[in-house]
Amino acid sequence: MTKLRNSARDEECTLRILAVCNYDPATTVLAHIRRPWNAGVGLKPRDDEAVYACSACHDLADRRRPSVLSRAEIDSHLLDGLMKTHRRMREKGLL
Repeated sequence: MTKLRNSARDEECTLRILAVCNYDPATTVLAHIRRPWNAGVGLKPRDDEAVYACSACHDLADRRRPSVLSRAEIDSHLLDGLMKTHRRMREKGLL
């Protein structure tokens, strides 16, 4: 596991999607943001293209759970989460 993936352990979720987030740092992982240009067959997003996400928010972001949110709304949460995650990673000296 990389330092960036390990850094997610016991972190607060940076997505915090209302009525979805479980607010449980014990379930937080580094959740990769997938786009057509950075993910696919044989291609995985880099670890700096990811957010700290609880299990519930991660499931929503990866479309493993139904949502009333549009793709644009989820993308907005992902952008905010990415910025917050990068801030925490910089504070830890990882970026």
